[in-house]
Amino acid sequence: MKTNKILIVAICIMIVGACVLIGGYTNNLRRMNLQQNDKVEITLLYGEVLPEIKLSVKYLDTNKTLVLDGLSADAFPNGDIIYVGKDYSLRKVLFNGEEEVILEKEQASSQIFLNQNATMAVYTKPKDFEGGNIPFTNGIAVYDFNTNMEKVLLMEEGSTILHCGWLEEKIIIQTSTEKNNEFLLLDLAGNLSKFEAKNLLPRSRTMSLRSLDGRYLAYESTDGDVIVVDLTTGCDTRIKNSLEPRWTKQGLRVREEGGYKIHKLQ
Repeated sequence: MKTNKILIVAICIMIVGACVLIGGYTNNLRRMNLQQNDKVEITLLYGEVLPEIKLSVKYLDTNKTLVLDGLSADAFPNGDIIYVGKDYSLRKVLFNGEEEVILEKEQASSQIFLNQNATMAVYTKPKDFEGGNIPFTNGIAVYDFNTNMEKVLLMEEGSTILHCGWLEEKIIIQTSTEKNNEFLLLDLAGNLSKFEAKNLLPRSRTMSLRSLDGRYLAYESTDGDVIVVDLTTGCDTRIKNSLEPRWTKQGLRVREEGGYKIHKLQ
């Protein structure tokens, strides 16, 4: 499958995943759970503009909270944190509080996800800043913690490629046609294959957000519903007349007529 079928998103997007910023308040930061394991809980704090993005890391054993100046993060099983800084650097915060710079500024962008055994991280690879702070090209790269080496898997000049994390040892790429959404799977050799959904998926108007356990993707369709895709079965669920999907520890929160509601998926 040729890469020119990949969805090309307007290059004015500040960061991949910027859809989570829509509807924020300037002086009242919203919260979205990004990740949780036995050691830490990571929450994105966000408002209307880029300077108002923060990462809150809560250490569950001690209730200590660390605030990071970053865009996206994931947690290792031992409590270490890998995150993308606002200067587009890739950084690691150890459980003891020490911080390491893995890649210097303008080398990584959100979103970032660790694979199942936490040996690799996938993230957006920015390029073509052209003297500004917005990358005009965003591809997909992985960092191997065993070899301490980066590998760029996919890049198209002047375009942004959306990814949604891992499915086993492949990376989920969000694509779109005129009427439908599709997901592709990118392997570590840079080859693309199709994710086999049970049904045709409605076209998306937002980026798909991964559940905390990595099993589901949720997005807002162009016809005003929230679509939830089960990555283990390929089945989908439609939550009618709903907007703004956000994953929480309790389930999927959506905005419906009359307010917000939590949907628990089995």
